[in-house]
Order: sequence, then structure tokens, then C-alpha cells
Amino acid sequence: MTTHQELAEVYMDQPHEISLETISLCNAACTFCPYPTLDRKGDKMPDELVEKIISEMEGFTIPFFFSPFKVNEPLLDKRLYDICNEVTSRTVAMLRIFSNGAALTQRHIDRLAKLERVFHFWVSLNSVDPEEYEQLMDMPYERTAKRLDNLHAQEFPHPVVLSKVGNMDYGFIRYIKRRWPKFHTVIIKKDGWLGDVEPNDPTIPDDSCSRWFELSIISSGVVSLCCMDGQARFPIGDCRESTLLEIYNAPHWRDRRENLSSRHTIDVCKTCTY
Repeated sequence: MTTHQELAEVYMDQPHEISLETISLCNAACTFCPYPTLDRKGDKMPDELVEKIISEMEGFTIPFFFSPFKVNEPLLDKRLYDICNEVTSRTVAMLRIFSNGAALTQRHIDRLAKLERVFHFWVSLNSVDPEEYEQLMDMPYERTAKRLDNLHAQEFPHPVVLSKVGNMDYGFIRYIKRRWPKFHTVIIKKDGWLGDVEPNDPTIPDDSCSRWFELSIISSGVVSLCCMDGQARFPIGDCRESTLLEIYNAPHWRDRRENLSSRHTIDVCKTCTY
């Protein structure tokens, strides 16, 4: 696991990851996600702004992650594959693709398989119990499970991760190993999204944060504080007015990386359970 000090040694001047919400749309209404309360639902990032961001990333010289999502389902944006192909052909980025898997048709599988430099295709599954899944996600379980069956049956070239938000669940892990043995599993603790969701554990870590080495951009071009700022209530910049590097290296943001102070000493961050 990369430490914050190691991130600081390499990514002080350039982001380690760019998360880009190209469209503010999701087909789920998860109980652990702020999407149901977003006021930007349906908003689409203009093509011109997407191009501006990609053009600026061309200047990044250190390999980084590009994640075309934030509080949304990226498979619902018809531009997803064109955007990803532009990114991998013009930048040194690796792709991290996240989805809930419900829209994973064969067409999507075929197009995902053709993408280059995919670090992983990550599916937020969250439960293998149909009733619990539908309560959590507000979607039918069997549709998603059958689409994962179809993906698992093929020679898919990228690593696949199935995750669950919540407490450690060995039953979930065992089920995945039986039904989809080629896929990896990850359990993620439920965090508070800066007050939007009730976290599993309200403890605020007495530490710096890896998210200080990223930029998390919503569909309007506003750069939110981090991945946990789903509503973008605490913006650190705006891609329409500044470049990515200007935002990343602005004193109020860069200071956190230089000092690696405890989040207990920093406004907003001192309320975050991540």
C-alpha cells in the first residue's frame, strides 16, 4: 500500500488521479450514496470541457489514474469509450472503470474489452442476497447477477473487482469465489460522505489523506473537495476558470500535501471518516 509520504514524493506537483463525472446520472439509488439527493441529476459535461481537461492531462509526465466517474454510473454516458480512448492515446494515464454492473450488456463488455491500459473494471455489487441487494440498490439482483455471469464466462482481458460497502462479510467473499472465481473481492467500509450518509464508524482518522493527491471533478467542471464531497459543497476550484495544475497546486490545496498534517487540524477534513 502506498503511504502518504510516498505519494508526496512523486505526486506533489501533479495529481495521482483524476476523477471525472462526465454525466450526473445513475440507474441505482443506493442507501450508502448521496446520488438520490443530488441537485445536478441528468447534467452532462459539455464536450468542449471534456476536451479541455484531456488536453491539459496531455502535459502530465508521471503515470496517473483516470477514473471517468464520481457520483454516477459511467456506462450511461454514450461518450465513455471515446473519452477513454482519447485519454489512453494522448496521456500516460491508466483507466479505473467503476460501475454497478446493471447496464453491463454484451455491447458494453465488448467495448470495455477493447480499452487499453485498464487497471481494473470495478463493480459495486454490495450484496449477493436478492432481497438485501434490492433494498440497498433499488434494482433487481438477478439482472445484475446474470450480466456478471456473462462477463465471467468470457475471456475478458482486464481484472474485475466485485465490492461490498459495509462490514466485513465472509459469506459475500465465499459466494463470489464459488460463483465468479475469476473475479476479485473487496469490502469497503461505509463512510459518511461529509454528513450525507451515516457511516459504519464515526471515528475521524488522526492522519493525513490520500485524497489530497487527487482531483475530483463533477459534471459542471467544479472540482469538489474530494471523492467524499458528493454534493460539491466544498469546491477547491473550477476547470472552466483554471487549469488542472493551477487548481492542484493552489496554496490552499498544496499545503496539505506539503505538510501532511492530521486532518484533525483542517476544516471540513476534520469531519471526514474516510
